Amino acid sequence: HRPSIQAHRARILPGEKVLRLHYANCKAYNADFDGDEMNAHFPQNELGRAEAYILACTDEQYLVPKDGKPLAGLIQDHMVSGTSMTTRGCFFTREQYVELVYQGLLDKKGKVNLLSPAIIKPSCLWTGKQVVSTLLLNVIPEYHIPLNLSGKAKITGKAWTTASACRIYGSDLDSMCESQVLIRNGELLCGVLDKAQYGSSAYGLVHCCHEVYGGETSGKLLTALARIFTAYLQFYRGFTMGVEDILVKYKADQKRCNIIKESTNCGIKAIRAAFNLSQTSSCEELRSKWQDAHLQKDQRDFNMIDLKFKEEVNCCNNKINKVCMPLGLHRSFPDNNLQLMVQSGAKGSTVNTMQISCLLGQIELEGRRPPLMASGKSLPCFQPYEFSPKSGGFVASRFLTGIKPSEFFFHCMAGREGLV
Repeated sequence: HRPSIQAHRARILPGEKVLRLHYANCKAYNADFDGDEMNAHFPQNELGRAEAYILACTDEQYLVPKDGKPLAGLIQDHMVSGTSMTTRGCFFTREQYVELVYQGLLDKKGKVNLLSPAIIKPSCLWTGKQVVSTLLLNVIPEYHIPLNLSGKAKITGKAWTTASACRIYGSDLDSMCESQVLIRNGELLCGVLDKAQYGSSAYGLVHCCHEVYGGETSGKLLTALARIFTAYLQFYRGFTMGVEDILVKYKADQKRCNIIKESTNCGIKAIRAAFNLSQTSSCEELRSKWQDAHLQKDQRDFNMIDLKFKEEVNCCNNKINKVCMPLGLHRSFPDNNLQLMVQSGAKGSTVNTMQISCLLGQIELEGRRPPLMASGKSLPCFQPYEFSPKSGGFVASRFLTGIKPSEFFFHCMAGREGLV
C-alpha cells in the first residue's frame, strides 16, 4: 500500500507531543483520532529530500495505485458545510464574502480576483456558489484554461422536491436541478457540492482538477475548500442535531401504528400461502402443519414458511418506511440536520434514520429468521409456534420510543453475527 508512506511539510510546535494531520490525508493511513500511533522519519540526505518532494509528497498520492481512484477527500463537517453553503438561497454580504475568500486563500501571493455580486438591489449580495467559484478561479494556475465540468451530486433531485414537478415537454426533470453540477469557465453555475465532488469520489471536482492541472492544484483546492467550509460552519451557520430532526408527524405516526396492528395477522397469511391452504382453515390446523414441517428432516416446507413470513413482513416494513420517510418527518430536508448528514454523505445511512424514526424491521441471522428451539419457541417468552411476526424476530419498535426486552435480544443476536 504505497500511500501509507507520504511526505509532509512539518511545522514544529514547541511543547506539543502529538502529530496533527489534515483530515484529507487520514484515509491513506486509515488513521482516526482515538489514540492511533504513527512513525515519522526524517530524510537523511538530499536525495531523500528530493524523493520526498517529488515522489512521496501528499499531492502526488491523490490517486490510489490499486485502481486509480481518488484517495484523499474532505469528510463529515466539510460535507455538511459545503452542501449547505452551495444551496440556492445562501447569500453573503460583501464583508462576509471577502472574509470567506480570504480564509480560503490565506497563503496566496499577489492579486485575488473577485466576482461581481449576484444580486444588486436592494443591497449587493454574493451566493455561496460564487464563493466556491472565486476559489476555483484563483487556485487554477495562471494562463491555463478555466475548468469546465458537468457532473452529478450525491443528493438526488427527489430529495429537494416537496411537491410533484410539472414536466415541460421535451425537458428532463433533472435539468437545472440542484442534483446536476455544472461548472463553466471556472464558475459554479448549478448544483450543490457534496461528497461526490470533493470527497474521495471518482470524477468529482477535485479529481477533475487533478487530471487537468496536476496534483499541486488539487491539493491547494482541497486545502482552500476545507478552510472556507470550516469558517462558514463556525461563523455563519453552526450545526447541531436535535430531537425535532427524528420526530414523525402525528398523522404519519398514526398510520405507522395502524400498519403495525395489521401486521399481527401476517403470520397466518404466510403459513396459508406456504401450504396453499384455504381461508377457512383453523389455527390448530395451521399450527400442526408448521410443527410437522419443523420436525421433519427435510426442511423444504419449513424454509418455505420462513420465506413467506419474510415476504409478508417486508411488505409491512416497506409500508411503514413509505409513510414516515421522508415526508412524514417533522422537519424535511434540507432543514432536517440528520437528513442533511445522510444525504450529503457526511455520516450515516437511510437505514440508520429508519431504525431511529420508523422501525428496526426483520432481524435475520445468516439470511434466515431466528431459529426455533425443539419446543417450537424462538425465545422462552413466546408460545410454541406462535403466529405473530414478533416471535420470529420482527421488531416493530424504534429507537426513538424504545424497544422491548425480546426485541432487544433479537437485535443483539444480529449485532453479534455482524461482529463475526
